[in-house]
Amino acid sequence: MPNINLTCLARIRELQGQGKTIIFVTHAPKQVDELCNLAVWLEEGAIKNQGEAKEVAQAYREIVGTVG
Repeated sequence: MPNINLTCLARIRELQGQGKTIIFVTHAPKQVDELCNLAVWLEEGAIKNQGEAKEVAQAYREIVGTVG
């Protein structure tokens, strides 16, 4: 997973295991796929899409044209 070190990733997983809510900001849809249950895609301060993380990340990929 690019741009996220293992210590940070371990801490995120630990907090998830405790049932904590995490606000995670990224431009990498792969990170959204791997770390999130729900996602909100913001564009110029407005909600462009929201819902299940994998669906939002896929919509982002289709429009932005990214793989990762």
